[in-house]
Amino acid sequence: MDTRCGLKDCRLFLPVLVVLAAAVPCFAFAFLWDDYWFLKAAMAQGLGTLLPDRADPFYRPVSRGVYFLLILLAGDKGRILGHVLNAFFLVSSILLVVFLGARLAGQRAGVLGGVTFAPLGATPFLVGWVGGDQDLLGILFLLTALHLQLSGKTAAAVGATALSLLSKETAIVLVPVLAVLDWILGCRPCRLSRRFAAYGGLVVVWALVQPGVQ
Repeated sequence: MDTRCGLKDCRLFLPVLVVLAAAVPCFAFAFLWDDYWFLKAAMAQGLGTLLPDRADPFYRPVSRGVYFLLILLAGDKGRILGHVLNAFFLVSSILLVVFLGARLAGQRAGVLGGVTFAPLGATPFLVGWVGGDQDLLGILFLLTALHLQLSGKTAAAVGATALSLLSKETAIVLVPVLAVLDWILGCRPCRLSRRFAAYGGLVVVWALVQPGVQ
C-alpha cells in the first residue's frame, strides 16, 4: 500500500481549492455576536483573559484569550486578520486530514478524506465568523496530536491535546482514542501504561482548572 503523499502531488491541493472557493467570500463578514463579547473581554482584562474565571464555564485561553488579544492589537485590521488566521487554520486542518488518511489507508484515501471534509457546511462559516477559531483551533491541535501519537511522540501529542482542550472542551471525547490509538489500529501497544498516565494526568489537570467542570 502506498502511503506517500508529498507536496508535489497536485491532488493534495484539491481539497484546499474546494474549501478556499467556499470560504473566501466569507471574508466580507463583519464581526458577529460573540466576537464583540470576546473583544470587550480582551480590552478590559488584557492578559487576565488567560486565567480561569468562575463566572465563565468555558475556559479557552488559547482560542479566546491569546487569539482575541491578537485581533485587538491589529486594530482596524483585526477583522481581516481573523478571517486570514481562520482560513489558515482550516487549510492546515484539511492538509492534516489528507496526510492522516494517507498514513492510515493510502494516498487516494487521504485525498478523498480531505475532499469530503473540506466542503462540510460549517467550514466556510467558521472562516467568516472570527470566533469560529475556537472550533478550528480545537480541530487543528487535535489532528496534530493524532499525527504525533502515530509517530510515537507521546509527550508532544499530549501537549497538542492540551492546546486543543484549551481551545474547545469538546476535544475531551477523543483523548481516550489517543491513549489507545495503537490498539485501535491493530498494532502492538507500546508503553501503554505510560501513555494512560500521561493522558490521564492531562485530563485531571484540565478538570482542576476548568470552571465548567468545577
